[in-house]
Amino acid sequence: MKTIRDGESTETRWTRQNGSAIHDVYQDAVQDELEDLDNDIVVDHNVPVIVTKSDGSHAQGYIDTLVEHHGKATVIDYKTHDMSSWTHGDARRFGNEHGRQVQEYVHSEGMPADTKGYIVAVGHPPGDPQIQQTYANTLSLYDVEAKFPSSGEQEAIAKTARQIFSEREGQSKALAEDMIKEGAGQAAELAGGPVAGEVTREAINVATEASQADPQAAAKLSEQVASQAPTSAAKSQEEAYDYSQGYGY
Repeated sequence: MKTIRDGESTETRWTRQNGSAIHDVYQDAVQDELEDLDNDIVVDHNVPVIVTKSDGSHAQGYIDTLVEHHGKATVIDYKTHDMSSWTHGDARRFGNEHGRQVQEYVHSEGMPADTKGYIVAVGHPPGDPQIQQTYANTLSLYDVEAKFPSSGEQEAIAKTARQIFSEREGQSKALAEDMIKEGAGQAAELAGGPVAGEVTREAINVATEASQADPQAAAKLSEQVASQAPTSAAKSQEEAYDYSQGYGY
């Protein structure tokens, strides 16, 4: 397989020994892909963090790629292992090792509460889909997700990073919708009668706009809801909108 950087082509193999050599290539591809999506996205690489080990001791760690957007963070760790000959035992062993590592990054000092960890397996994936699933299931024990790009090319890695971004965005939008709908329910209970019906309809409109990733439209509709709802319900609507402003992920 060939990677291309600065117009030059260099042969790379999917081995642990070559891992550090290709990390920079992937990091540049991911940064270009994500920063093109939104000017508010901040992408940093090789970020030093202090992690807490299981025995309570502290150690230095380095996050391969850290993506921050509206106060939320996503940790991406690239694994260049050749997994093609893995057994289920290997998948569990490495899954536990990698899961603990990324979990430590997620919970390291200074990370936002809403931080999520992902492993992007950029090496050869397991030949058996069930072994691949064993690895993913083991990582999930640490609230870490595995992504298997279609190839080791920069374009495939960048596409995977974009998918991660979209998933995180969707998770936050869904939470924003739930908060907005909850506020609508409170408004209906407190306002009663025709006003409640109107408030509920407007709140649903807000949720719809939020799901379409249009913060300005969501703001307008949220203000309409708040103006019609009692104080406590309006406060709930305001909190929902505040969250929706940061739902980029």
